[in-house]
Amino acid sequence: MGVGERLRVIGHRDNEKLGHQFKQKNKNPSFNFNMKKLLFLLLILITFFVWFGESRRFYYLKSGMCVTVWKTYNNVCYVIPFKYYGLLKPSDNYILTTNMSDLDILLSAEPKTIIVAKDDETVIVNNSKKKILIIDYDSRKKYFDSLYTYFDRQYSRYKKQTIYIQLHVKENYATDNNGRKL
Repeated sequence: MGVGERLRVIGHRDNEKLGHQFKQKNKNPSFNFNMKKLLFLLLILITFFVWFGESRRFYYLKSGMCVTVWKTYNNVCYVIPFKYYGLLKPSDNYILTTNMSDLDILLSAEPKTIIVAKDDETVIVNNSKKKILIIDYDSRKKYFDSLYTYFDRQYSRYKKQTIYIQLHVKENYATDNNGRKL
């Protein structure tokens, strides 16, 4: 046996001894059990905070279009005109409102466009022209009123052919153009 082979054998024996000593130190089964229990409880706690701190609902228009309503902490709600599963706030084409708002979302005759009747606290963000465009109803109120509403001597109401949903963010539900809960 040459010198190099002897060193390899000696090194191998030293590694075995160190490995054996390491196994001896960590043979305490209660340590492993307690660590697993702690990690499990931490996971449950994180899940609890995410589940109760944020709620997300999906509503579908008759056309098949989906609207995501994502209520988050600090009275912030994102309304996104497509299915959204992200953990971070959306980067483009969404409606930022409070958790107390009511919104009407109308499907426009123009492709990939929705119209939103909103309150003053609500902000519309349109960064991408490739995704669904969101238009503020009040920006062209007279024009949109002529297209989508009629006056019944007491109230302005949406015309029958108008496809829309009314989002009641605070109560966590929506109604379609027939008044049916979604």
